[in-house]
Amino acid sequence: MSIPTRHIDASHRTNRAFSMLEVLFSLMILGVGLLAVASIFPVATVLQRETVDDIYAQQATESVTAMVLGRGFSREQLSDPTTGVDPIPDVQPMPQEVLEEASPGLNDINWLLADRCYPGYQPSFDIAGDESFADNHLDRLYYWVPLVQWKEDDTWRIYVFILRNATKSDYALTDIDLSDDTQFANPTDSIDVPRVRRQGDITSTVNGFEMTFNDVGPHFHPSRDLDLGTQFLDNHGVIHTVVLISGQTVTVAAPIEQQPDEIWYGMRSSDDRISARKVLSFGSEVLR
Repeated sequence: MSIPTRHIDASHRTNRAFSMLEVLFSLMILGVGLLAVASIFPVATVLQRETVDDIYAQQATESVTAMVLGRGFSREQLSDPTTGVDPIPDVQPMPQEVLEEASPGLNDINWLLADRCYPGYQPSFDIAGDESFADNHLDRLYYWVPLVQWKEDDTWRIYVFILRNATKSDYALTDIDLSDDTQFANPTDSIDVPRVRRQGDITSTVNGFEMTFNDVGPHFHPSRDLDLGTQFLDNHGVIHTVVLISGQTVTVAAPIEQQPDEIWYGMRSSDDRISARKVLSFGSEVLR
């Protein structure tokens, strides 16, 4: 006797569905992947912005170098016994007559704010599209500020701070007189322009790498006013690069050969953005 068999048509066969656990697990994997992809975009944006900033900084540095080498500074202005540089071997602010709009003498070379910005001249246009020569040089990406050092052998060094401008901000700090020429290298510049400021009371060890700033407070603190990779200048004319900041102590890239009494640095903006990008050094070849 044969046993009847039941044949099931494959077309009527039902497939087993995914369980809820499998669906949740798949969604979890998909979510992780989407988060990983999404996290790339902020990083890429930051890297792109930093790359653009570095390109602009390099262009500003090349522009300033070409201008200083081509135009230079007046030896007569610097050595003037009345308005020139004090005959001491410390880095000093440039005589303000060099940075102000004055009636220059026969051999004077003045560097006004409009000359110390990058990009340079940018004419504006009125509604009709006509060019206006009332150029607003207070909204540039970079500015530069010169300092000077007289040597005992009657040679000179010129130092130039390249400063990144904090747009939509200013450089006013509470209880600080921005026109104080004992604190600032460019006291006559606009409040909207980065400044180079003097800071003293420093402890360091010769041949060491650390500087400790003893006079800290609301107007200066290394962790707020300096940053990794930024440069500053000491009173002996040595350019230092920051590699580590710990509290009031700053570690620099090269050994300290002589105890500094003070430094010059790019002052932060009122919204705490650091301005200094680079410090350049020139010799007597830029004097005319």
